[in-house]
Amino acid sequence: MHRSPRINWLLVATVSILIIGIALRIAAAFQPLWLDEIWSLSLAESIQRPWEVFAIHHLNNHPINTLYLWLLGYGQPTIVYRIPSLLSGIALLLWMTRDAWRRSRSEGCFVAIFIGFSLPILQTAAEARGYSPMLLAAYAAYVFFERMERTGERRDGMYYAFFASLAILLHLSAVTLVLAAAAATFVRSASKSGVIHGIAAVMWRHGAPVLTFGLLVLGTLRQDAFSAGRDPGITFAQFGSAVLGWGEISPLAAMIATYAVVCVVLVVIECVLRRDAPFGVFLLTILFVVPAILLLLGMRALGLEVRFFLPSVVAFLLLLSSICAWGWSHSGIAAKIAVCTVAMLFIAGHSVGIFHLLRYGRLESRSVAPALTWIEEQSSAQPVTVGTEFTIDRVLVEYYGNILSERDAFSIIEHDAWASTPPEWLLERRFAWTDIEQVFRALALPDYTIVKPAGEGQLWTIWSRKKEK
Repeated sequence: MHRSPRINWLLVATVSILIIGIALRIAAAFQPLWLDEIWSLSLAESIQRPWEVFAIHHLNNHPINTLYLWLLGYGQPTIVYRIPSLLSGIALLLWMTRDAWRRSRSEGCFVAIFIGFSLPILQTAAEARGYSPMLLAAYAAYVFFERMERTGERRDGMYYAFFASLAILLHLSAVTLVLAAAAATFVRSASKSGVIHGIAAVMWRHGAPVLTFGLLVLGTLRQDAFSAGRDPGITFAQFGSAVLGWGEISPLAAMIATYAVVCVVLVVIECVLRRDAPFGVFLLTILFVVPAILLLLGMRALGLEVRFFLPSVVAFLLLLSSICAWGWSHSGIAAKIAVCTVAMLFIAGHSVGIFHLLRYGRLESRSVAPALTWIEEQSSAQPVTVGTEFTIDRVLVEYYGNILSERDAFSIIEHDAWASTPPEWLLERRFAWTDIEQVFRALALPDYTIVKPAGEGQLWTIWSRKKEK
């Protein structure tokens, strides 16, 4: 009797998850440009020749991405600016899932879930910045690093140096991976041939990306790179809840959950250290040691924000995938229930943020919808404006208006532009970061007044031009 082939439901589930993850990335990539993307465009506008991209002294300058924006110029469709990020985000998801699937089919499924539905990772693929290409290049560097450490082939070492340096050129946070890899190399080499040989191996194998990082820091992050002020950052509990997707829970619950996860991860790393010391050191370094060092050394400008530590976030998600796969492999029903619970909570938590991303776009645009609705309800005879109190060090940094004003301080929004283009994303916007509060008061308050303050949980304040006496 002929038997129909058995359906591989795990493969079906993994492919379905990948399709959903790719579709979400594509849909999000069509959202309007948001604050930092337009900021990057304005930085790109300031250069005349390609090499001048390295003379933009600003944390928001991701050199290769800025160069790509400069080549495109203003006025392109939103998706065009995001093509490198979108393609690299999709490639990263597929590549990581394939590699995990080769190790274990269940691990491949969990990688598809945790990388595919992670809001911070999804956002990188849907914005015109250097984070997503950086993550892809960093993962390529990690793959060749593993081969280099295992085989000692010079070709693998050259590939590692190239992709690690490329990742750093895409975004400086890739140095997290490089330093963790260097720590693993030192432990492996020193345990075999002594400390001197370990230091020599680190210099030989990791010198090029470290030198690239050093030159970029010296060349691009001078004093004026921090003129916008220090990023205020978030608490460690908020950081953890953002990574896990539990942003809606109370601060106390977020703190408890975050530290519980940290304890579990430390226990896992301790087990890995006993079995494979170099890999255990790599995990400990990329997840805890290097982020702590970067926060300490970068305290003038860096706050604890997910976007600054994306290589560590990806490393955590991959580790979480392997832990869940290990739990799933156990025959006990309790382990499978626990693993399914973790995966479902992760998906449910991030789904809320993904829904808001698809509906409202990124961050500040979420609360602009009711402001624009209010504006549309008003008489066109009374020009109104929409502004925000997005803050750095609690000072006003943005202002939008449909009345001609100083172009170096305010965006110029035509009254009929609201019907087709949300005013906060018009590419003609400018910034005035120096003494912004004083500049704003001098230019705006004599002629404008607040007619609708921002509501609770909203950032947008509506202004109206004062009637002429």
